[in-house]
Amino acid sequence: MFWIIVIIIIVVCILAGIAINASDEKRGVQLNNTLSSLGDFQVSNKITGVNNSYIFVVDEINKKIIFITEENHIRTIKFEDIISVELLENNSIISKKSTLRILGGGLIGGAVAGGAGAIVGGLSGSSKNKKMVSTVSIKILLKNIHNPNLVIKCFDSKTMLVEGKKEVDVSKWNVNYIYEACISQANRIKDIVSVIIELNDEKYATEQISESEGNNMTISDEIEKLHKLKEKGIISEEEFTNQKRKLLNL
Repeated sequence: MFWIIVIIIIVVCILAGIAINASDEKRGVQLNNTLSSLGDFQVSNKITGVNNSYIFVVDEINKKIIFITEENHIRTIKFEDIISVELLENNSIISKKSTLRILGGGLIGGAVAGGAGAIVGGLSGSSKNKKMVSTVSIKILLKNIHNPNLVIKCFDSKTMLVEGKKEVDVSKWNVNYIYEACISQANRIKDIVSVIIELNDEKYATEQISESEGNNMTISDEIEKLHKLKEKGIISEEEFTNQKRKLLNL
């Protein structure tokens, strides 16, 4: 009798696994069909969420990002509209990268924990120590008053795991592989958006220099403005040095 029950449980688990895989494949087909139906979009890079929960696609030619969820929600973002990107675990910022700002004619950069893109805390599920996690997400801040951010939930213990718990120990083998896959995707998205921000910064700095030259302003004038911002405590010594190097093309 015992073995019969065990066999029944195994069969049920196998059938449940088959059903889940079929559902995941169906979502994947739907997401890609939606992407294919979009005109004027060339895929340069694509990241697919665990269980085909979303796709994050970059078009380097047309300078835009498209994010599509399993609910067929579509969000299009222009490169130039990106202000910052954050990697969060349990709603706490792990790392952040911000774009440049205009302040008093000078260039300054956003920073977290000592520098833009700095790591605030470690993300790793490989440790044997117990680590409770509920969510891992990416937050992209945008120049859009009505819809100012895009939040990509890369890991959610309630919806991605059979247990459906509020938080789980990601050091356990049966959870760790899913968590690690989600962390990998989150880091890839964060890195891609960080590169886009860096490219935006370079373009912005070049435009500022060109504008200064058109107004008969020299690079020395720009450096002097940066120096005044540093003296007032508006920018740090590190930010002053970085922006000075960009102006001098060092």
